[in-house]
Amino acid sequence: EGRSLGDPETIAYGLIPRAHRGIVAVNELPDLAERIQVAMLNGMEERDIQVRGYTLRLPLDVLVVASANPEDYTNRGRIITPLKD
Repeated sequence: EGRSLGDPETIAYGLIPRAHRGIVAVNELPDLAERIQVAMLNGMEERDIQVRGYTLRLPLDVLVVASANPEDYTNRGRIITPLKD
């Protein structure tokens, strides 16, 4: 039986949706693009995410552990202000 692209069974889930009820570790947070940092923050605040192109919202319950080298991160990238808390 074939499936349409709009069927939730056809979605290829990324790393974050697959980490539901798990731990996400990010080494060198400043190396992530700011738009990805914002997406991570939104997911942590909303506690769910939406897969691009689908109306399906997935629950998100993760522990995020991130690191940054304070001596070097101003030269390589920046951490968005809300993630510094």
